[in-house]
Amino acid sequence: LYGVGLSSGGGFVSILSMYEAMPRISSQVIYISPGSMRAFRGTRGPYPYPPTLFVYVPGDAYGSKERVLAARDALIEREHGRIRVGVLALAPPALESRTLQEHEPRFSAHAVDHITQILTRSAEPYMETIRLNAADDVIHQVLADYQSRRALEQIVKMLSGQHELSSVHANWVVSWLVSHRTVNRRTLLTSTNPTVKATSLENDISR
Repeated sequence: LYGVGLSSGGGFVSILSMYEAMPRISSQVIYISPGSMRAFRGTRGPYPYPPTLFVYVPGDAYGSKERVLAARDALIEREHGRIRVGVLALAPPALESRTLQEHEPRFSAHAVDHITQILTRSAEPYMETIRLNAADDVIHQVLADYQSRRALEQIVKMLSGQHELSSVHANWVVSWLVSHRTVNRRTLLTSTNPTVKATSLENDISR
């Protein structure tokens, strides 16, 4: 059983892992959330807390880097260092010529090229650029269709490092969960170091 919690769900998952009566969680990931300090600072139970990966995005106030690192340190202290804890910082991807169409295949090649050029040339944040250019013929046509507007908004938020970025590197997150799982309440460790202090896109995400 693997646990995945996003935002306030991260707090729920972190508390759920405390209860012996619940099915044992093999490993868990807490997205854009510091989890629950009540769980991380509480009394250590008879079984180890499951390996936990924190994933945060830059600029998020609730699951900020400072709050996530504080939660990580509290959890490591509670478990006396005998736990696998990872921290993954998701950096916004670069805007490239194919980015829009990769995330929304329904956009025409002309619309993709046109909007990409507008976003690239602007010194304003991406979302503000879309708002300022709402009267542009191509952008207006995209915004007029509900599904296209929603898709464009989500892509722009992802590029801006907001919550929509959380799905990036999902394959790596799944790999971490599986490789750090517990079996029969015993942690499967891949090295002699009991903790993973920090993992980020800027450094090595292969651990």
